[in-house]
Amino acid sequence: LKMQASYRAPTLSGNQVQPAAIPPGSTIIYNREIPFEVRHVMNHNEPEQGALGGMNVLIATEGGDGATIKSIFVELSSDDDVFASYSSVIHHPGYKPANSPPHAINFNLLREKQKLFAQFPDFCDLLVTTFNSCVPEGQEEPFYAVLLAQGDGQVTLQFIRSLEQSKFVEMLSLPFVEANPEDLWADLNNRHAQLRAQLDSQLAREPPQRQDKINRAAMQLEEADPSLADGFRLAYLREVPCEIRFPPSAVDQPNKVLRGIDAKIVTQTEPGAALPMAMRIELTNPDDFYMHYTFLINYLGFDALKVHQSLNCNFEDFPQLLRKRFN
Repeated sequence: LKMQASYRAPTLSGNQVQPAAIPPGSTIIYNREIPFEVRHVMNHNEPEQGALGGMNVLIATEGGDGATIKSIFVELSSDDDVFASYSSVIHHPGYKPANSPPHAINFNLLREKQKLFAQFPDFCDLLVTTFNSCVPEGQEEPFYAVLLAQGDGQVTLQFIRSLEQSKFVEMLSLPFVEANPEDLWADLNNRHAQLRAQLDSQLAREPPQRQDKINRAAMQLEEADPSLADGFRLAYLREVPCEIRFPPSAVDQPNKVLRGIDAKIVTQTEPGAALPMAMRIELTNPDDFYMHYTFLINYLGFDALKVHQSLNCNFEDFPQLLRKRFN
C-alpha cells in the first residue's frame, strides 16, 4: 500500500484542462485513469449489470498539503463521454467557505457514517491509495471502483474489495453529483480551445509547403459534408451576426446576446437535374459546442411553409432568398 500510495500524477496531461468546478489556486495532487464499473439504479431497485470502462480521476486540494488542507476536490470524467462528469467536495471539519457548493460534505459526517479511522489530513493519502489499488497490477486482493448512477444527478462511488476471491466487501464510498451545465459548458469549451491551440502549435512546426497543403485540406473539410456524395452541394457558407433571445424564465441569462454564427446552406439535386430537390440549413458556432441547429426541407415541406408564412417565391428560388437575407 505504501508503494501504491506513492504513485501520484500531479500534472494535467496534454489533452486535459482543469475542471471548472475546481477553484483557482487549488493544488492538483493526483491525476490518473482508473478502471470503473458504471451501474444505473432505476426506481430504487437493485442496480443493473454495469459497463466497464476507464475514467479520469483528478484530486485537488485547497489550502496546501498535509495538515493545512482545507478542502478536497475529487473530479471524475471520461474521454469517451464528454457529458460524464462528476464532482465531490469534502471540507475540513472546521471549514466551510461562503461559496461552498451545495453538495459539499463535512469530513466528520463522512467519518462517522463509514466508521473511518483516518483523520482529515490523511484522507488524501487514503484516497490516492484506494484509487491506485483499483489498477490491476498483480494484486492478489484488488479493489474495484463501482459508480452507482441514480438518475437524479446523485452518484455514489463505491470501493469494493475482493477478499480471497470469496467475498466482496465495501471499504469506502463517496457521494458525487453530476456537473452543472455551466461548468460542463466551460470544460467543453476549454477542451476545444486547448485542442485547437495544440493543432495550431503543431502546424506551426511544419515546413511552409506542408502548412499550405494542410490549410487547403482543412478548407476543403470545412466546406465538405458527409452527404455531398449523395447529390448535395454547398450553396452558401458565411459567418453572420445573429441576435439570440432568451425567454424571461432563463436563469442567469440576459434577454438577448449578439454572436457570430456560421450559416451553411446545402442543396440536393437529382442526377442530371438543375433544380434543387431538397435543402438543409445549418447554424453553428465553433466556439460553442451546444450551438448546432439543422433545418431540412423539401418540396412538400416548402409548400406548407409557403402558405404558413405567405412567401412569394418558389422552392427553387428559396436558397437565393435565404442567401440575400443572411448577407
